[in-house]
Amino acid sequence: MRRKLLYILIALLLLVIIPLNSRSLFDVGLKVVTLYDADTGIETSGFFPGMRDGANWNFGFGLDGRISILHASVLATSVFGDENLMDLYYSAMIDIPIVNEVVYLSLGGGLSNQLYLSEDDGEEIRSSTRSTGDSFGEIMIDSPIHLKASVDVILGPAVLSVFYLRETNGKIGDSLGDIFTSGGENKGGVALTLMLF
Repeated sequence: MRRKLLYILIALLLLVIIPLNSRSLFDVGLKVVTLYDADTGIETSGFFPGMRDGANWNFGFGLDGRISILHASVLATSVFGDENLMDLYYSAMIDIPIVNEVVYLSLGGGLSNQLYLSEDDGEEIRSSTRSTGDSFGEIMIDSPIHLKASVDVILGPAVLSVFYLRETNGKIGDSLGDIFTSGGENKGGVALTLMLF
């Protein structure tokens, strides 16, 4: 009985909060991203000194989708120094209004993966850490979890975002301690998203 009451209260709370806080019910957009990779040197040199080095910057593109306050994105970025690798980030977040209809804070996380893009015509695209025979589900279960925080500024049909992405040691099924322990890769980025509808 208590559990049923808790579910009803959560549903009622969402029914009240969602219309008040969402800028529109549904959005889909394309984004371009520049991503700064602080990498493992953050413990010794800090987060910002490497920004002057072009080797720490990657570029990418992505797709955003949002239903009310629930926000999902897929981001693909280049890997500097290796044309055959591509980083993929699948993220799910909650949008929290700071200034309603203008500035939003997005908090969440997701799965990270790196694809190997072979130059050989006969070889399939695969995860860089797994063999070609592995299924999509096996690759997802073995993918590390990342945490993501973003500040989004609404500029008409465009959204300017500044975000921080932290790779963790956790994977699906791991403890919260692993999920909140840094894997040593910390990234910051700026994204411009154009809403299609």
